[in-house]
Amino acid sequence: MRRWFILLAASLLSTNLTMLAKDVKGTVIAQKDGQPVMGAEVIVKGTEISTVTDVDGRFILEDVPDDAKKIQIISIGLQSRTERIPEEGELLVKMKREEKVVTPFVKAGVAFTRAQIGESSATKTCVGYTAGVGVSFALSHFISITPSVTLSQKPSEWKEQGYFPGTNEPIYGEEMNVRNEPLYLTVPVMFDLKLWTKNSNKVIISAGPYVGFGLGGQWKVNDEEGGDLFTGNDGEEAPFKKFDAGLQLGIGGIIRHFYIGVNSIMGLTPISSVGLQDDYRNFSVEMCVGYYF
Repeated sequence: MRRWFILLAASLLSTNLTMLAKDVKGTVIAQKDGQPVMGAEVIVKGTEISTVTDVDGRFILEDVPDDAKKIQIISIGLQSRTERIPEEGELLVKMKREEKVVTPFVKAGVAFTRAQIGESSATKTCVGYTAGVGVSFALSHFISITPSVTLSQKPSEWKEQGYFPGTNEPIYGEEMNVRNEPLYLTVPVMFDLKLWTKNSNKVIISAGPYVGFGLGGQWKVNDEEGGDLFTGNDGEEAPFKKFDAGLQLGIGGIIRHFYIGVNSIMGLTPISSVGLQDDYRNFSVEMCVGYYF
């Protein structure tokens, strides 16, 4: 009798333990294209129970304790996920591509420039160009710091009163067309806010300072070259200072690896040495395309 009692108790205990454990099944796919993720490690948190996904992205975790609440999924190149174990049914886990810590890129585009003088603009809108390279350093999934180096042409053009050569006496009724074509080496350092979409694409909102260094460029009067903007002629003072600095704001989007965006560049330092007002500053709006590697 005692033997039968022990066998009965063991059977009831085994049945009870079985009821307190269950199998957890699921499938892991890439959110971007819905393809199965093979070889992802699936771990029951708080236990030593784990497995890996097969070629179809499926997994089975056997004898998971009833008090286990979550599983963690880890795969190289994808963001790790933590999911709650369902009471019934199978899990479908969608994994996002992991943001690279260092992402180099190239950009190029056109720049619409209009030099600012005081509170108003005294120049026409001119078309220049911009091209450069940079690196985005991910500080988190949502924040990056992005320095770059660009070549930026920032032309300006306006009309002013003509003067008799060698005098300060105006020629009434005659205007001169003045055009500057400076070329800058510009170094912006941007802070990027990344807003992710469902397909792992993202919208980027950027802001940060820049510094620029004048490399060269001509000034012209009535289409006749007058000299270099940053060196001057025959010992005369150069029309433009070589140093420029200001703020840059931008918004753009990355679809897969391709970038398209708009940047607003506002000069905060006066760049004129002679011949113009002291608060002459660069201002431009750039429309760029690029590629993130």
